Amino acid sequence: MACSSQLGGTVTRESPRFPVRVYYPAAHGPLQQPAYIDRSVWRAVARAVLGRAPGFIFSHLPHIQIDLAEDAPLHPSAENLPVVVFSHGNSGLPAIYWTLISNFVQAGHVVICPEHNDGSAASVRLQDGSTHDYERPDEKFAGVTDPAERKLLQDKWRRQQLKRRVAEAIASMDWLLRNVADKSTRWYQAADPNQLAYVGHSFGGATAVVAAEQDPRASVCAAFDCWAEASGPIDPKMLDTGISRCPTL
Repeated sequence: MACSSQLGGTVTRESPRFPVRVYYPAAHGPLQQPAYIDRSVWRAVARAVLGRAPGFIFSHLPHIQIDLAEDAPLHPSAENLPVVVFSHGNSGLPAIYWTLISNFVQAGHVVICPEHNDGSAASVRLQDGSTHDYERPDEKFAGVTDPAERKLLQDKWRRQQLKRRVAEAIASMDWLLRNVADKSTRWYQAADPNQLAYVGHSFGGATAVVAAEQDPRASVCAAFDCWAEASGPIDPKMLDTGISRCPTL
């Protein structure tokens, strides 16, 4: 079974505040059977992916229930578990990756999922109540009429987003490892600091690859449909020299 707890607040590195959800193997017991994603999430994803989408596009998703319990106790055998920091794709949110995340949890991993507050998430709500919605590049640079100039600005913006995403991913790993070493927290000795991975999809795949190269603690990386084209967010110099520090799938 899997359950999650909410982490929000100021983090170190270059990151401003951003929400993080932590999924982990939980003790057996009654489950709340929450919806796969609630109304606010599916509407945010519909707006981000499809623009002015009809309200019914993803309206069936809240009727799907998942095996999740908020703030349930860790499973008694949850000690020295491998850690995965998972980075969501452009216009997405961690919640839409439940199948992938739950597979990691059922295999005995702790999965940390930052909601990237760089303009690439469908919508991010902070503890102070402020909301940051997806930033569409066609709207952000609508005033730039020259196609070549617009492309340069978009590429620069994407690289800036990637830098911030990487900082948020590494800061999420920092947070868990601090708690793993702290006897006063629920995470004490729950995770193994020697089994750390960065995983992501699309823009999150690019995030995972760069984070794993920058964070010497990472032992493995997996990128699904990685955004690694020549004009993508990863520095072309890094693409030219190759991924060398961390074994990457």
